[in-house]
Amino acid sequence: MVELLRLSVLLLRQQLLRMTKRFWLRSFSDRLEGYLANKANSPCFCEVFMTDYFCIGRIVKPHGIKGEVVIAPDTPDIQNFKRIKEMTLEKNGKKQSVKVNSVKFFKGTVIVGFEEVNDMNEAEKLRNWEVIIKREDASPLGENEFYVADMIGADIIDENGNKLGEFKDILDTAGGRIMVFESALLTTKKGNPKEMLVPYIPQYILNKDIENRKIMIKVIPGLLD
Repeated sequence: MVELLRLSVLLLRQQLLRMTKRFWLRSFSDRLEGYLANKANSPCFCEVFMTDYFCIGRIVKPHGIKGEVVIAPDTPDIQNFKRIKEMTLEKNGKKQSVKVNSVKFFKGTVIVGFEEVNDMNEAEKLRNWEVIIKREDASPLGENEFYVADMIGADIIDENGNKLGEFKDILDTAGGRIMVFESALLTTKKGNPKEMLVPYIPQYILNKDIENRKIMIKVIPGLLD
C-alpha cells in the first residue's frame, strides 16, 4: 500500500512537472542552457562554467525602498547566502559584480542588499537576473554528495547496468527531494525525451558513481510505461 501511494504521488508530480511553468520547477539545466546560449558568442564565454561557477537563484523583485532584492533560491542550503561576500549577476549575456552587505530570509526566499544598489529603482533593474557564485563559495559537499551542475548528463542506469536516461536535476519539494532525468526509452508526442521523476532517497538511489558519472536507481513499477 505504501509503495502504491508513493507511485501515485510520483506520477502526479511527473504530470505537474510537464504542465507547470512556475520558476521553482524550472530545472537548473534549463536555465544553464539559456545562459550558455546567451554566452556562446561572447569573448568571455568559458566551457568550464559548469564546474567553476554555479547559479544559486534568480532575483524576482525589489524589496523596500533601500535597494534590497528578493531572490528565489535554487539551492538546498539557503543559509550559505550568509557566507557569500560577492556575487555575479547575469542576464542576456550581461554581467555585474556586486558585494553583499545584508542577508535576510522570508518564507523560503532570500532578501539581499548589495553595496552597489541603493534604491528601489536600481533594484528594479535587476529583476530576473541570475545569481552566480564561484565554486569555492558553494556549500561544502558531504560524503558521496555532488553538485548538480557537475552531474548534468550523467547516465542513469538500472540494477543490471542498462541505461535509462541522463541526469537533469534535483528538485527540493515539500514532499522531499526528487531526481529528474531525461528518459532514453520514452518520448513525448513531440518526440522529445520524457522527464522522469524518482524520489531522491536511498531506497531508490542505489549507487552514485560520481567519478564515472553514473547513478543507479531502483526502477519503480510503472516508471517506464
